[in-house]
Amino acid sequence: MVYSDRLASAHRGRPAAGAKRNVSVDIYRAAEECLHRKNVTEITIREIAGGAGTTEAMVVYYYGSKNGLFTEIVEKSLHEILVELKDLGDRVLLNQQMSTKEYIENIIDIYYSRIPAARILSTELVKDNSEIKNFYIEHWAKETSQVIGKIIEELVRRGVYRADVDVPQVVMMLKSLIVYPLVSDSYVRMEGFRLESFRETQWVDALARMLDGFLASTPQPSGEAPPMPLTSRH
Repeated sequence: MVYSDRLASAHRGRPAAGAKRNVSVDIYRAAEECLHRKNVTEITIREIAGGAGTTEAMVVYYYGSKNGLFTEIVEKSLHEILVELKDLGDRVLLNQQMSTKEYIENIIDIYYSRIPAARILSTELVKDNSEIKNFYIEHWAKETSQVIGKIIEELVRRGVYRADVDVPQVVMMLKSLIVYPLVSDSYVRMEGFRLESFRETQWVDALARMLDGFLASTPQPSGEAPPMPLTSRH
């Protein structure tokens, strides 16, 4: 069941948690907090329940298992990412002056505000048989690529980018440079960088200059090579 289908039945049949508290939401938020600090395999139901101020039995009651809870986090986050990317596409259509840097910055913010879901995906995407992986591939990977592709197509239509641009190739380039570090957190840390580095102005500027130089319909002014964009280390 995709996230949009879950919304209507999210609390159907569940006991009331009181006017001032929603236990299922507390559990969800506690799990996200754990995912900001730890890898998926390090997190236990007991830890999540403790963070939510409830019992392990209630976690199982609302979400079935740790995997069920993590599936919910991924589905909700991917749903939000798609909605926000579509909104960005609408804003690109309305704002004739939106620059490469602006839309790149927006895409980065959309993805990097979902670090808990990314941590789950980083574990699931390498598995041969994963419901979360299959859900991502079947429901959201192609759709997010299509939405980003429409942004590129609009900039081609305006003459900002060359008419011969290979849109799917550019989308893959963007997702590789923006999403790959997010779902490869352990590798990024092993190389000595922080995820926050990929949201910094220096990195965004470097991406924008690279894309403009590669895609622009008119030659970009030459200059010195930009400095190494990622300098933030542990």
